Amino acid sequence: MKLWGKEGMKLIKPKMYATRHAEMVAIDQALAWCRGSGRSPSGCFERTVLYVTVEPCIMCAAALRLMSILGLRG
Repeated sequence: MKLWGKEGMKLIKPKMYATRHAEMVAIDQALAWCRGSGRSPSGCFERTVLYVTVEPCIMCAAALRLMSILGLRG
């Protein structure tokens, strides 16, 4: 099991990036891990469950759907 994005808000809050929500940071971290380990991103994401504290915005929800995330839990 690999954990991504657990510090997403800490990474984006000081820089004030409007579109760098924690879900997007987690997706970027997961993609980097897949590339670094020589794994297919589609293979990684189809077995991935994302845990969130609030409902994702429409941008993040669309990105998660495009990445074919297995599930979303809150």
